[in-house]
Amino acid sequence: MEDILFLLNPWWEGKEKDSSIRRELYLNKLISSLKTKQIVLLIGLRRVGKTTLFYQLIQYLLYEKKINPKHILYVSIDHLAFKNKSIAAILTEYRKIHNLSIEEKIYVF
Repeated sequence: MEDILFLLNPWWEGKEKDSSIRRELYLNKLISSLKTKQIVLLIGLRRVGKTTLFYQLIQYLLYEKKINPKHILYVSIDHLAFKNKSIAAILTEYRKIHNLSIEEKIYVF
């Protein structure tokens, strides 16, 4: 699982992820949602740009808010490596990889 998490989160190793065309309207709505502790669901048809928006929000966190890259987790639960894993198990593994305590704020996509 660790290898897959590193593949899905290239910013952990200082690598870039192309974020394509910026959709400012939707991106700004997501940015404003960061002020709350609420879970935000982004739903829509396949291939309309949901993942792209997440990557753009991650870039915002990295470059504008200067969030530690290790505090940002992107996971695609469609990946076969996570087929029989709960979100809690994935988060536990992620925190273990980066030695993050439960008190440390993280961003999960």
